[in-house]
Amino acid sequence: ATTAVPLSITVTRASVVSPDLQVGTLVNGATNGSCTLNVSQGGQQTITQTESVQQQNNAYSCPVFNIPLSEFPNQNNWNVSVTVTSNGQSQSGQWQANPVNLSSSD
Repeated sequence: ATTAVPLSITVTRASVVSPDLQVGTLVNGATNGSCTLNVSQGGQQTITQTESVQQQNNAYSCPVFNIPLSEFPNQNNWNVSVTVTSNGQSQSGQWQANPVNLSSSD
């Protein structure tokens, strides 16, 4: 019997690549399911985007999220997190360098 790997998600990248905010992730313990990106700021409606878990090489991840900067009401600081849901479980990961300032691009 194989030992199930605990479900986890890591946000590997969250940066402005004009004209989008791009968010990359790495998923452990899930071979299917969904990923939901949440980009939040106090007082503003949270911006969400959902994608399916996909396999890349030998790893699983969520597709790179691209949120057009035009969808944001302002270019200030936003907190990025992603939730993965698979087989009835869900786990969230926060971007380690939160918040992301949308007015600064790489």
